[in-house]
Amino acid sequence: MRILRPLAMAAVAGLALFGVGACSEDSAGKDAADSSGAATTSTSQRAPEPAASTSASESDSSASGGGESVDADAFMKKIIDRMPDSFAISDGKGRTEYMVDGKIVKTKMTSTSSGTPYELITIGTKSYSRLGAGKWSLYDAAEAEGTGAASDPVTSLESVRQAVRSVRKTGRTETIRGQKAEAYDVVVDLSAMGGGQGETGTPGATAGQDASYVYWIDGTGRLARLQFETGLADSMVTVEYFDWGKKFHIEAPPTDQVTPGTPFGSVG
Repeated sequence: MRILRPLAMAAVAGLALFGVGACSEDSAGKDAADSSGAATTSTSQRAPEPAASTSASESDSSASGGGESVDADAFMKKIIDRMPDSFAISDGKGRTEYMVDGKIVKTKMTSTSSGTPYELITIGTKSYSRLGAGKWSLYDAAEAEGTGAASDPVTSLESVRQAVRSVRKTGRTETIRGQKAEAYDVVVDLSAMGGGQGETGTPGATAGQDASYVYWIDGTGRLARLQFETGLADSMVTVEYFDWGKKFHIEAPPTDQVTPGTPFGSVG
């Protein structure tokens, strides 16, 4: 039976941009040297981007359940309202750039799996991926039944908003990429999250199944860092958000370097 909890947890973070996918119970401990390695939550898959400096040792990401209660809907609304049309995300092992060009969502991910560079570009429904310096593999989600355009982290956060059970201000602070940020413990009912395609609830989640996160909010009200555990071994995920409003150059590869295929991050 497949464990979809990692995928559900990732959806809350808008981490589909990283290609974070569901892992099966019997493959949780497998080495990710296969072609879908860029789609795991393991902390040892890809060469890390230089870590951002922090000023405190209070980076414990476990939700304590204590602290001052905060209005959950207002908390999520403020985060969503502060999301610009472009920003970057990094989990310390890869980097993804996100932007909205007109009405088209574009993303570009770069990472290293088993020492081999991995790249993924999404433009609307089209995904271009490659390992190493070979040709790009093109996959068009519009041609696959029940699938759609590239994941939008803002939409993901909107689905989280309706499912947040509680938000508590922990009192912990830390300097993240030069900005002072405060930690909030957030508990989400995965079964109440919008599942996309007109559905309600995260696939695989049972009624009342909660997940705990730590949202770090900087002085501007923006999400600076998000932390959670997927439930797998060595699976603490820390994601930082930065380069707010920066204009990225994200375009499809030249047509002579593209061949039809399936995305490396797909899970069978």
